[in-house]
Amino acid sequence: MIKPAYENRSDKDIRYPDFNEVYDLAVLSYQMDNKKDDTLIEVLRDLSDFNLFWSHGDEIPPIANYPTEHYWLTCTKCLY
Repeated sequence: MIKPAYENRSDKDIRYPDFNEVYDLAVLSYQMDNKKDDTLIEVLRDLSDFNLFWSHGDEIPPIANYPTEHYWLTCTKCLY
């Protein structure tokens, strides 16, 4: 399902699929094969419904340079 999602975007400006596109292709594949929903589809549906992942068309883009970004968590007070 991931590979066909990338293939569907091969002629687009943004060449990688978003999560919803992968989910939609999974649902279509299951419907075409007349398969019942299983845990894979249930998990994909839940993750898609909660909008946890960036989608094409979102106003706020994902982190552009994640490997070069550094985030530090410091603990100034620890409770015992």
